[in-house]
Amino acid sequence: ASVSEQTNYDFNITVVPGDEIHVHLEYNAQVLERTAVEQLREHLLHMIEEAIHKPDAWVDELELVTAAEKAKIIDGFGSVGVAAWSDEKQSEGVFHTYVEEQAQLVPDHVAVVYEDRQLTYRELNERGNQLARRLRNEGIGRESIVGILSER
Repeated sequence: ASVSEQTNYDFNITVVPGDEIHVHLEYNAQVLERTAVEQLREHLLHMIEEAIHKPDAWVDELELVTAAEKAKIIDGFGSVGVAAWSDEKQSEGVFHTYVEEQAQLVPDHVAVVYEDRQLTYRELNERGNQLARRLRNEGIGRESIVGILSER
């Protein structure tokens, strides 16, 4: 059975329960590009699969993007002139050096995104230096173990 509905929204999701669940996407092609809607469809399917495989997980624990898409995003950031955070650098434990390098190379590129907030490499480096000064002022030095309590 086909259902037709007139709406004033540019994007609609209709879920029809039954023996099988049918999900129907409708969108205004004058407002949204097909590729964007297809990407949204893939994210929705991936979230459903995640929920099926992890039924006890909280919604915020489910991955929105696939592993392949996450790799593509990360590789995409690496291709804009940003030096890679290599396995060699990771094994040396010198993330602060990496951030300092990026602050010199691409100071206005976005380094960190959390919800609607973002920091450039310059801002991240400045905040890291502020934290380092504060820790030194408290008597914390090399080889000191420091516990950090922060939001997820």
